[in-house]
Order: sequence, then C-alpha cells, then structure tokens
Amino acid sequence: MSTFSKTLAILCLPISLFAQNFTGGFGAGFTTSQIHADLHAGYNKGGLMAYTFVEKEIKDMEFGLGLRYIQKGSRMDADLRETTQRDYEIELSYVELPVYAVFPIESFAEIQAGASLGFLLSQYEGDHNGGFTNFRPFEPIDLSVNIQANYLISENWKAFASWSYSVLSIREHASGAKRFMNYGMLNNVLGFGMAYEFR
Repeated sequence: MSTFSKTLAILCLPISLFAQNFTGGFGAGFTTSQIHADLHAGYNKGGLMAYTFVEKEIKDMEFGLGLRYIQKGSRMDADLRETTQRDYEIELSYVELPVYAVFPIESFAEIQAGASLGFLLSQYEGDHNGGFTNFRPFEPIDLSVNIQANYLISENWKAFASWSYSVLSIREHASGAKRFMNYGMLNNVLGFGMAYEFR
C-alpha cells in the first residue's frame, strides 16, 4: 500500500466513532506558511491540508479530536527570487492529532482552540539547483497551538480560517544558539478551506 493510501486510510478512522454518539466529518483546504527564524519572512509557501474529526458535547461544552495531514514550510518571496535568481524553499509534511474545544460566537460562527501533536512524514530543503543533500534534519515531532474560526454556511457545511504556531523548536538555529523566546525555528501556518459535518 502506498504512503498516500495509508495516510488516507488513517484519516478515515475517526468516522468509525459515530457509533458512539459522536458527530464528525471531514475538511480540506490550502495552507500558506512561513518558518520563524529562517530569515525569509512572509507566508510565501503554499500547501494542502485534509482532515477528519469527531466532536462530542460534554457538560455544555463541545470538544473535538481530529486527524490531519498538513503541508508546512517556507519559501523566498517573489521579489527576492527574481532579484537573486534563486528559489530557496523548505517543504515539510505532517500527520497531526489535534484536540480542541469549540466556542459558539453567534448562530452562524464558532471558534475552535486547542493544540496538536504532529509527526513528520517528509522533509525537503533546496533551491533552483535541487534538494540539498547535507541539510540539517528537522525534529520528528511538532507540537503546535491552533485557533480556527468557522463560518456556518448551512447545517452541514462550514468555511474555516485557521492559524497554527509551533510551541517546540522544529530545528535549532544554524549557529546552535538558544535564547529565551528565540530557541530555534518554528512553524507558522495559515489555513483556509471547507468542512462537512455529519449530523
């Protein structure tokens, strides 16, 4: 079975929990990301995301658990690429386990807030000449905080905008320096898309 097929099968697992009085669904969209402390500011790296989730109300509070495939990374901005004739970028792919609480704002809107534990699937660093063979590897685990705003289009469909930021360093600074509140590289990701919830 291919890596893609295995990932798709894993993403579908939470739907099996419906028999236990959970609601749930799936979502997909795109990401635009940067890596804090890589010297290339701006959400210049595009990617994809797809996830499944289950939610349950417990004592007037709604909690969720998900399984998500997400692409993160960094890329030179377009002006710098044109000026330097380089195309430096970092591509990182993760499978994540998000947990969150849901806070209704209006009848048509809600906020999700929580954290996720990510497991690195693939990593790439390179430029216009191809991938670097001797780049410093990234950490296999990414612990992030997440906030997502949902706009409820209908009973089943919602549009979302999300923000994710690493809590732990995904790679040390090139110098090896560690300073308070600046202890290494951190993923910083915006996401946008649509989700469908079975009710």
